[in-house]
Amino acid sequence: MKKTLLLFVSLAFASAGYSQPGSTVTETATRFLSTLSAEELQKTQYAFTDSLRFKWTNLPVGLVPRPGIAYGSLSDKSRMAFHRVLSAMLSSQGYLKTTSLMQLDDILNTLYQQSFDRGEIN
Repeated sequence: MKKTLLLFVSLAFASAGYSQPGSTVTETATRFLSTLSAEELQKTQYAFTDSLRFKWTNLPVGLVPRPGIAYGSLSDKSRMAFHRVLSAMLSSQGYLKTTSLMQLDDILNTLYQQSFDRGEIN
């Protein structure tokens, strides 16, 4: 039932013009992946059956290990390609919200680090 509902919602959004064409997303994702080194690719790509797909966290960096590659470790070329992927996948409002959340995460990380450095948290 959940899969059917998800499929219906996906098709409804796609037909309503809320999603980007699949070929655009595929092309920009392929270009992003081509900017990564072999080591970065290994951290970025997981098998569909890999349980790491489900182990997502938004806790501050360092509290819980995060699978994948850190955005901050990407080259400028890879970051630009990553933003092209986001732009291809999301509406302009979705892109703005996503990048705003990324900035808020940076602020949270800075505040967390300052508290850690002052010995207020372990």
